[in-house]
Amino acid sequence: MRRLTGHMKRILFPALFFCAFALFAEQFALLTDLHVSPGTPNAEALDKVVAEINRDGYDFVIVSGDVSNQGTDAELETVKKSLSALRVPYHLVPGNHETNWSESAGLTIQKLWGGDRFQFKSGKWLFVGFNTGPYMKMGDGHVKAEDILWLDRVLHDELKEGDRAVFVAHYPANEWLSNGAEIIELMRKYHAAAMFFGHGHALRAYNLGGIPGIMGRALFNPKDRSFGYTVVVMKDDRFHVYEKKLGQARSDAVYAFQASEPFSHLPSVPEPAPIGGRLPRAWDADLILSADASIFTGAAFSGTVFYYGTSTGELRAFDWLRRRELWRLDLGGTLYSTPLYHEGRVIVGSIRREVVCADAATGKILWRIPAPLPLVNDGLIAGGSLYLGLGGREFCKIDLKNGKKLWSWSGAEGIFQAQPALGEGKVVFGAWDRRLYCLDASSGKLLWQWDNGHKQKLYSPGNCVPVIASGKVFLVAPDRFMTALDLKTGRQLWRTNRFTVRESQGISADGQRVYAKTMNGRLIAVDSASPEYRCLWEVDLKFGYEHNPCPILEHDGIVYAGSRQGVLAAVDSGTAALLWTYKCGNSSINKIIAGPDGGVWVTLIEGKVYRFFRNKAAAE
Repeated sequence: MRRLTGHMKRILFPALFFCAFALFAEQFALLTDLHVSPGTPNAEALDKVVAEINRDGYDFVIVSGDVSNQGTDAELETVKKSLSALRVPYHLVPGNHETNWSESAGLTIQKLWGGDRFQFKSGKWLFVGFNTGPYMKMGDGHVKAEDILWLDRVLHDELKEGDRAVFVAHYPANEWLSNGAEIIELMRKYHAAAMFFGHGHALRAYNLGGIPGIMGRALFNPKDRSFGYTVVVMKDDRFHVYEKKLGQARSDAVYAFQASEPFSHLPSVPEPAPIGGRLPRAWDADLILSADASIFTGAAFSGTVFYYGTSTGELRAFDWLRRRELWRLDLGGTLYSTPLYHEGRVIVGSIRREVVCADAATGKILWRIPAPLPLVNDGLIAGGSLYLGLGGREFCKIDLKNGKKLWSWSGAEGIFQAQPALGEGKVVFGAWDRRLYCLDASSGKLLWQWDNGHKQKLYSPGNCVPVIASGKVFLVAPDRFMTALDLKTGRQLWRTNRFTVRESQGISADGQRVYAKTMNGRLIAVDSASPEYRCLWEVDLKFGYEHNPCPILEHDGIVYAGSRQGVLAAVDSGTAALLWTYKCGNSSINKIIAGPDGGVWVTLIEGKVYRFFRNKAAAE
C-alpha cells in the first residue's frame, strides 16, 4: 500500500471525515445570484456547477433568486436548461432581477417552474420558499399578503412534532424587506431553525430578530475571480456552512450554528418605525382600506367609488363612503396597470395580454383588446380616447366606446411600464429599450426618438412618466440624470446629474416647475421655462436613501411625494417648506392621486389605501 505523504493526509483526512459526517447528515447546495445570460461565462460556470453537484452526492439543491440579469425569457430558459441536468431535486424562488424587469411580468417563472414559492420536507426539515419581489418596479422587497397567509397555513398544517421549519427567499428578513418584521414574527411563531437567502453576493451570517440567517455567495465573486456556491450540512439540530469554489476542495466550515440560536455577536434587525405621524391640526388621515392582497396599482374614481387592482389578479370596486365592496372581476393574473375611469367604464391592462373595459357599476366586461405582451403599464385618457402601450412593441390610440384602435404604431423593442404624457398634440413615452419615443397624437406617426447613449438597458426611461411643459420634455431615468428635450424635435437641451434623481418626477399645476425626487430623499423644483438647467429650490423630505418611482403630485398648492418605506411628505409649493410627513405603512407608496372629494389618496404595496384631507372644522 502506498504511504500517504503529509500533503495527501492534509487533503484526504478532512475529506474522509466529511464523508463520514455526511453519512449521518443531510446536505444541500445553495445556489444564488447566478446572473446568467446566454453565452456568458456565468452560463458556462452554471453547467460546471451542476456537473459538480451531480458528482458529489447532495440530497437536494436550493436556488434563491437572481438567476438572470434582466429577467428575459431567453435568460430564464437558459437557466432552466442548465438546472434540468441536476440528478437531485431542486427548488427555486425568483429574485429582484426576475421580478423587477421581467418581460413576461413573472409569467415565465410560473411556466418554467410552476410558481414562485415552494414547500417540501427533507427528513424533519420543512423548507418553505417564497417570493420577495420587488414587483415590476424599483423598491424594497416585500412579501405579498397572500404569501404571508400561505406561509402561516403551510407551517400550521405541515409541521409535526419534532419537525423544524427552514425559510428560503432572495431577500433576508431585514431592512431590505419592507415587511421583514412579519416574516420574523412568523419564524418566531413556528420556532424556525434558520433562514437562507441571497441578494448580497457574499457568504455572510445575520441575526434576524433571534433567528440565524445565512446569505449564500454569488455564482461569481469578482474579488477573487472565482465561481462557486454554498454548501449546507444539517445534522441533528446543527448547521455547518461551507464555501465551495468550482473545481476546488470545499472550505472549512465558515459558519456552524445551532438551529434557532441567533448569532448573538451580530446586531439584530431593528424594529420598524411606528405607523402614523403628527399632522397639522387642520389635517386628517383616514385608512380607507386594508385589503386581503397586495396592491401594485393606483386608483381611479367615480364619485364615492374607487377602483383598484390586486396581486391576486382582481379588479375591484369599493364604495369608500359606505366602506363596502361592490364587485370583483378576476382577470387571471397580478394587476400592475392602474385602472382608468371614463363615462361609466373602467379600463385596465392585464398581464394575460389584454386590455379590458368593464361596466363601472357591475364589473361586466364590455370589450377586450389582445396585446402582444403582458401589460404592466398605465394608460392615459384624453378627448374620449385611450393612449396606451400594449405591454411592449405596440402603442395605440383606442376609442373608449367600442375598443377599436384609432391608430397603432409598432417600433419599440422593449416593454412599456410608465404612463405616457400628452401635450401640444404629441404623446411621449419610454420603453425598456433605452429609448424615449414621441408620436403625433392624431396620426400615430413617429416624430422622433431619443436614447441616453448607454448600452445597458437597465438605464432605460422605461418606468419614468415624462413631463411636458414649456415646449420641453423632462425625464429622470435610472441613469440618475435629469434631461430636458425639445418637444418638437427631440433635441437634447440640457442634461445634468447634479442631483441623483431616479424615475420619480411631476409637474406644478401652472406648468412652471418640474419636480423630481433624489436618491437621498430630497425634493427639487426645476424651472421648466429656463433654456438651461435652473433649480429653484430643494428640500429634505427626511426619507433617507430612496428609489421609489412613485410620481410626484402637486394639488391645491402642496407637493406630495411618497417613499419606499411608506412615508408621504407634503411640501408647500411656494415656500418649499416641509409641512408634514406621515408613515402610512412599511412598503412603497404606489401612486398619489387627487380624489374627487378634494382629498389626496395613496395606495401602498402592502394593500392599504389612505385618504388625506383638510379638516375644515378644525381649521376654523
